[in-house]
Amino acid sequence: MDDVMPLLGKLDQVGPDLHKLLEVTEDLRLAIAGLPGLKMLRRRGEERVEEEAANGS
Repeated sequence: MDDVMPLLGKLDQVGPDLHKLLEVTEDLRLAIAGLPGLKMLRRRGEERVEEEAANGS
């Protein structure tokens, strides 16, 4: 418990940085979503994950 208390005192300093990080992440997500061919790549990735899961890898 003694380790947690000092961290709780610093949450107000981390909040603005975390908020900015979330904004940038959302901007990046929107930029990536606009790339041509992204849906096809996502489908291929999902298919590969399903194949690996079926093969026990």
